[in-house]
Amino acid sequence: TAEMSLPVAQRIVDKIANYNFSMKGEETKITISGGISEYPTHSQKISELIEYADQSMYKTKQNGGNGITIHNSDDKD
Repeated sequence: TAEMSLPVAQRIVDKIANYNFSMKGEETKITISGGISEYPTHSQKISELIEYADQSMYKTKQNGGNGITIHNSDDKD
């Protein structure tokens, strides 16, 4: 389920956020904002699943980024 995948996705987000990247002597950090949609719970159509995951990613960004949001079928976006 999407809920079961969330801890794995969040561990990836946390590992990336806590890693110092270095390129040509410059150090930087990056973050990940992601969205999850679930087949067949949210849709059976791949195009809709991608759209729902994309909408959820933008909700993550609106909330400050660096995280994961699961699609909520009750949202009326």
